[in-house]
Amino acid sequence: MVLSQLSTPEKPLLPRLERLTGFVINEDGMCYTILLSPTLRELGLKVSDEVDAGIVRMVMQMSQRTLSTVLRLSINDLNSFAAGRQPPVKFWMFSHLQALEVAHGISLSVNQLQALAAFPNLRSLSLNLFRMPSKSDGNTSDTTVGFLQLHDLALAGLLEDIITFLEMTSPPVLDSIAITSMVYCNGRSVLASIFDAEDAIESLYSTLPLSIQRFRHVVTIHSAHQVFQLLHPEKLFELLCSFSGLLVLDISFIMDSKLLLPDVLLYSLRDAWPDARVIKIAVCSPYSTRPWY
Repeated sequence: MVLSQLSTPEKPLLPRLERLTGFVINEDGMCYTILLSPTLRELGLKVSDEVDAGIVRMVMQMSQRTLSTVLRLSINDLNSFAAGRQPPVKFWMFSHLQALEVAHGISLSVNQLQALAAFPNLRSLSLNLFRMPSKSDGNTSDTTVGFLQLHDLALAGLLEDIITFLEMTSPPVLDSIAITSMVYCNGRSVLASIFDAEDAIESLYSTLPLSIQRFRHVVTIHSAHQVFQLLHPEKLFELLCSFSGLLVLDISFIMDSKLLLPDVLLYSLRDAWPDARVIKIAVCSPYSTRPWY
């Protein structure tokens, strides 16, 4: 109560504040909206997992003035999978943003994706994809034109959803892409599971824009079979050799086996990227944090 008497929306507590992270939307959140100065340019929001929907709406209404002026926004809704839960922040409507991070899993509609792609000054985007529109939803065969200023992209989720995102958007000037993905291989045989994994990763690498200079990929392979070994890793890396401007390559396979790369392949990677500064290829067991290189 003391704080609320010291400040008003027209006269914030910290009138020159430019960066605020860890702003939690909960029952106490309304008391701290006095920190939301119109000078803020970077804001980090976290929605409590037990907060009432009415409280969320009230805090968001009190935050609208700030949300309309921030340039860099990060959101983490700890209760995003609750049945019937509406997104507390309609991030696809803030077209003035230069950087956006959505840490919780989201189900993007075609309209929301098109709205994001139309942001004129968006340079950095990080999304955790829970679900992308499927072909049965319609309109997924059409490329969403946009992301004209997007240089840095980070995507997490199932590999098929990440591939769908890239197929639908094709950012034209992308410099850096970081992908954290999962592949589920449930083939009836070990061989079928291996083919599933290799085909999925190959599809991703075929979808990457040729403009990238930095590529980081962490892929976790879940197999129904205890024995699992990529048979043709050279095919995956041959696709990456087409990115002649690559400066950083950092790939980690999370799987319960080793990765064998012939010397001729390693030499071809060296020749394909003469200006490369970092080349890291690692295999980590899902039961250990120590990598096998």
